[in-house]
Amino acid sequence: MSGSIVTKVLSNQSRPGAHVGRAAAVLTTSPIATRVVNVSDTLDGVISVFADFTVGALDSVEIKPQINDGNSSTWNDCTDPGTLTLTASGHVAFSVNCKGSKMFRCLVTGSGTVTSSSLAIRFGWLETGRAN
Repeated sequence: MSGSIVTKVLSNQSRPGAHVGRAAAVLTTSPIATRVVNVSDTLDGVISVFADFTVGALDSVEIKPQINDGNSSTWNDCTDPGTLTLTASGHVAFSVNCKGSKMFRCLVTGSGTVTSSSLAIRFGWLETGRAN
């Protein structure tokens, strides 16, 4: 019985990181928003964030997950996991529970000299069965 449940869940899962949030590009020292994800596209309200970062001449990059209730233009910072600061090139993944929210995005901000830096962000989630 549990095998069929696992198979069903896996068949509804989007390919990890299949949804582009931000194409690879040089960072800026001003906050830039990723694309907005409609939380209702997810099966359970959990969105995984996959970041590929090249530090270049930067000191760091901040990735700040945010949620919105869909009724205002106000974006609220997520406190769990909160803002992630990367100081070295690499790949990182984390998940954000967005249950009760309508929209999700991340703000990205570089610190220092942006020369040769790059950041790409992809999103993944369990799908509700609708095409994304």
